[in-house]
Amino acid sequence: YRVSLIVKLILDISKQGGRLEIYSIRNILYLRPSGIINPILIKEDLKAAMIFGLMNPNGWDYIIDTENVLFPNPMNLFYLKEIKKLPNLNQYIIYAPKPVVRILQKMTSLIMKPDKILTYQEELDKYLV
Repeated sequence: YRVSLIVKLILDISKQGGRLEIYSIRNILYLRPSGIINPILIKEDLKAAMIFGLMNPNGWDYIIDTENVLFPNPMNLFYLKEIKKLPNLNQYIIYAPKPVVRILQKMTSLIMKPDKILTYQEELDKYLV
């Protein structure tokens, strides 16, 4: 793990060539997907995020770290638009160090626009520590 802090692993699931780790850090839900991200993983993410949102009535941030994503399934858009509907959500933040991920995000921003896109590890660390 890159950042030295106390975190709680909420979910670690692997399906169809992809993996999703979800951590709780204070009022942050931090997601670390890797490999091929498919709708099955997104559905599990949304379930965990719904519970996390209900448990944080004073607000929380959803941060997804795309550093290890190989390929996002285009069908994910239908599920990802649900993020903004999660209870008590303050911010939806994407850490996208790879230019290709930022380009894909710009192309899909009409359907699902994050509140912030972080491009450097130092920016992400400011949220996590």
